[in-house]
Amino acid sequence: MKVVCVTGASGYIASWLVKLLLQSGYTVKATVRDPSDTKKTGHLLALDGAKERLHLYKADLQEEGSFESVVDGCDGVFHTASPVLLTPKDPKMELIDPAVMGTINVLSSCAKVPTIKRVVITSSIVSVAFNGKSLTSDVTVDETWFSDPVFCEKSKLWYPVSKTLAEEAAWRFAREKGIDLVTMHPGFVIGPLLQSSLNLSAELFLNLINGTKTLPDTSYRFVDVRDVAHAHIQAIESPSANGRYCLVHKVVHSHDALKILQELYPSLHLLENRCEDEKPAGPTYKVSNEKARSLGISFTPLEVSFKDTVESLKEKGFFKDCLKSSSNPRNSPLHGSETQASFVERDKRQNGDKDNGFNNQYSTRMKDSLIISMPYQYQDTLISHIDPSFDVIFSRVSLHSFKRIPTYECMALSIPLIPSSKEKRGAEMSTAEKVVCVTGAAGYIASWLVKLLLQSGYTVKATVRNPNDPKKTQHLLELEGAKERLYMFKGELQEEGSFDSIVDGCEAVFHTASPVFFTASNPEAEIVNPAVKGTLNVLRSCAKCPSVKRVVLTSSMAAVVCNGKPLTSDVVVDETWFSDPAFCKESKRWYVLSKTLAEHAAWGFARDNRMDLIVINPGHVIGPLLQPTINLSVEMILKVINGAQTFPNISYKFVDVRDVAHAHILALENPSARGRYCMVGEAIHCHGVLKILHNFYPTLHLPEKCENDEPFELAPRVSREKIEGLGVKFIPLEVSLRDTVESLKEKGFLSVGAS
Repeated sequence: MKVVCVTGASGYIASWLVKLLLQSGYTVKATVRDPSDTKKTGHLLALDGAKERLHLYKADLQEEGSFESVVDGCDGVFHTASPVLLTPKDPKMELIDPAVMGTINVLSSCAKVPTIKRVVITSSIVSVAFNGKSLTSDVTVDETWFSDPVFCEKSKLWYPVSKTLAEEAAWRFAREKGIDLVTMHPGFVIGPLLQSSLNLSAELFLNLINGTKTLPDTSYRFVDVRDVAHAHIQAIESPSANGRYCLVHKVVHSHDALKILQELYPSLHLLENRCEDEKPAGPTYKVSNEKARSLGISFTPLEVSFKDTVESLKEKGFFKDCLKSSSNPRNSPLHGSETQASFVERDKRQNGDKDNGFNNQYSTRMKDSLIISMPYQYQDTLISHIDPSFDVIFSRVSLHSFKRIPTYECMALSIPLIPSSKEKRGAEMSTAEKVVCVTGAAGYIASWLVKLLLQSGYTVKATVRNPNDPKKTQHLLELEGAKERLYMFKGELQEEGSFDSIVDGCEAVFHTASPVFFTASNPEAEIVNPAVKGTLNVLRSCAKCPSVKRVVLTSSMAAVVCNGKPLTSDVVVDETWFSDPAFCKESKRWYVLSKTLAEHAAWGFARDNRMDLIVINPGHVIGPLLQPTINLSVEMILKVINGAQTFPNISYKFVDVRDVAHAHILALENPSARGRYCMVGEAIHCHGVLKILHNFYPTLHLPEKCENDEPFELAPRVSREKIEGLGVKFIPLEVSLRDTVESLKEKGFLSVGAS
């Protein structure tokens, strides 16, 4: 189990770091000023995995030795804690000394712990770029730059002084003590807030759009908080990581930043604000992100970061009243719709105008919204025909008469539209956004895939059987970023052409949907044919869409290992193995046959149509559930631990659902990805699983006897070389098993004995 420490864990960057660490299976020892202050810790304790693997500690940066017991036993330490003040009364006492002393105190504690392999410090771009050099458009700042403390002090840039001196002290201490140190230098950090309080960079961003009359004549070095957190983890996981890393996606002048926001939210009228010195904004300097990209960072598009920041600030109530979402779209500039535009009459009855019924409704399409007005009394009828995933805003508005049409009260419904590749994209879906489709999005793997895609800034077009079924969709609609970038569609796998309009405009498609049954009265009709036909129908739709650059298909290890070959412990299974359909049919392994034939058909279609296809072949998938229903792979574990008298004499090829979802995204983003990828984190006999669970849950009544007296079945080894080459680092089995059990408890599938 990987154990790390995060200092200052309630902060903006640190909160996201803790979130991503927990998602990756780490146990996190997090320091905060006051663990009992729920305003500072509530958002951390609510994170996925926090109950099992997050431990809060009180630690004082100014107290030598305060961190020794916290970092003891850790593999790595992330030091993010540092005072952030731009105008201190006493800079040395309030800012500089605490930053330097706190850094040295943390490093001193780390130097005493032999288990710590690496320390990652969150510094800042202000310890890089403030040295008096001219920052003209032909200049590129990189990791070789260092801020000059003397220059900063003369300019009274106290925060840059504190970050520069703290970094200098850290490198000096690391050299003397032989500490493997990496420093991260993010720029102006934006993106959604996890914490309930407003941090300084988000506050400065808010000031740009929340009533300022003049713009500062300055450029911002923007970077998304999620990219910064991801970079920290990459810095600790990548053996080749070293030195300093500048983390800036793009340098943008304040006027250009407002132009982006104006496109996203046209009603804000931001461009009426004037620059302080009236000079036109010229080209900006650059900050190299080449080294950061070598670490595996794909920066979130700036438009996505901006929108997610604004939506997060709205959600947490930091906007003034005039900018909050209103029940009236006319007074809701952040909704992006204009209800005061004239309505276009539709379907006037030949026998005269009536002020009731659908035939007198008026509609107009404006940018990304469709606004429908209709008599108030018919709202329920219309609502029943609206996909629940739409963001529908209700308001009473007065619709004045056109000639003989009487005035009446009506409902205005603002419904975001998904533009196709054939249409000009509106402001809500910038050309910089990455748009993908996920089929079968309500499933176990697919739900995690949607979650991680949204976190990475993708816009997701998700297909489900019934978008109106909250049991299948609610967990998706509640995901972070879903309100802004998740769109639900009904997709019928057996209907040719059903996916044509859905994949249109997507750059990639993840096809996860497939029937999962082990027994059926008519296997060919219920399992095999639907899997093959559904796969081909999705691929045919993709082949018609030139925007789709790659398709990632979720297959299974079932399509790899079932071929009659002996599966002994000395055998190594890899991507060159294929299951034998004839063997599967003779053995009546219908699910295995369906996955084998579906994958075979997919490769045939891809070759014939020159399609860039990647296939992921996961083993027995476990890990926490997002969906409220239990899926088959987790149910098989539940049966063993929930009152069974004996355990089966079988071995499992386990893999964590979070690793599988992450691998799908890596398969899309890595240009060199190709072919098939076997995904098995660890193969283990059921008896070994029960031993691990007993260590975690000694009071859980687990079966002690095998179902037969035969020798334990030993599983073959499945090669991880290719999938690890893609960048997957497997979550330890112990973490996966524990998180599975905790999730089953939380969702009420497991009796309370597991404590």
